[in-house]
Amino acid sequence: MPKPLAPSPDHRRRVATLLGLLTSEEAQETMSQRLGRSRLAYELACAWFDDVYVPSERYMDGLKGDMAPEAAETFRDAFDPVELAAMERFHRFFELRIDMLPDAMIASRCIPMDDRWRSLMKDAGYLLEDIGGNAENFRRRLAESGDVSGEIAAIIRIAT
Repeated sequence: MPKPLAPSPDHRRRVATLLGLLTSEEAQETMSQRLGRSRLAYELACAWFDDVYVPSERYMDGLKGDMAPEAAETFRDAFDPVELAAMERFHRFFELRIDMLPDAMIASRCIPMDDRWRSLMKDAGYLLEDIGGNAENFRRRLAESGDVSGEIAAIIRIAT
């Protein structure tokens, strides 16, 4: 009997959730208690490059040799052309920030949460608005009920 197909991820929700995390100082502070802030920044970057932004041609630690064109097409179908262009700009900005870091820092799986990181947080907020998300709504849901914790766990593979 053929194996059932796995449901395709809700790309809009995954992107919005990660962008919500990237914009929320409070969420990052809470999540960093277990890992430390620089390790959390690395894990958030990995989530974007490795899992959430499917059309990316690289992982955090190198080029994607296993990029699936069908998966990238499914991702693109979830967004309109304006949203895709905004995500591509954000992605390129994120890549530049990562490329500016010393190799030893990436090897140690740490990204400093400095002015460059805060600039990235601000740009993530702009992108979240561009795709119709609401950072304040995300923060409220996280603070009030924690009902996004399952979404976060599905995106960021942090050992608990």
